[in-house]
Amino acid sequence: MNRSIISLEGIEVNYNDGVRLAFAELKVEEGAHCLILGNSGSGKTTLLHVMCGLLTPSSGRVLLRGVDIYKLSAREIDHFRGQNIGFVFQQNHLIKSLTVLENLKLARWLAGVRDDYGELQDILKRLNMADKSSSYPFQLSQGQLQRVAIARALVNRPLFVVADEPTSALDDQHTEIVTELLSEQAEAYGATLIIATHDKRIMDKFSSTYQL
Repeated sequence: MNRSIISLEGIEVNYNDGVRLAFAELKVEEGAHCLILGNSGSGKTTLLHVMCGLLTPSSGRVLLRGVDIYKLSAREIDHFRGQNIGFVFQQNHLIKSLTVLENLKLARWLAGVRDDYGELQDILKRLNMADKSSSYPFQLSQGQLQRVAIARALVNRPLFVVADEPTSALDDQHTEIVTELLSEQAEAYGATLIIATHDKRIMDKFSSTYQL
């Protein structure tokens, strides 16, 4: 019987402007793929940030692989996230002064993971980005930047792959490629995949959903 590897209980976030977001309980089984569905402004990004230790909730708790992450110190949360979570942000947050390959190498170095040039190149190749490994972010289109951000999230073989609208800037062909890659990589590493989206093109590819 599978166990819940992600458990969010009683989560509320109160912003300074008076906005209050409350989320129903969420449990995700180990190795599962789950879509978090909701329109823009429904709280998808907030929920993901809470889940990944990027935004401390006003109340409630987050258990990842049995670890109550908000009982950890800020430094311990950062370390846990670097070792266990691959996050695909809506904004790519790439280092502008580094090439595509150097951005991937930096992600490995920050997490203390051994560098593997062949593996990095393979991920880029599967995303149709191998010929851009020496390019800088300013030389890439928005869709290419998003694919690099996805590659960066995968390089450390995380236990949790969390993606915030990963297909929003992609055409149909690359939406298919990216969705398959995220699913395949999660399967290959036994990772739990969480995607927040309102992209109808990928909704029928996941059996487990959480509606906001």
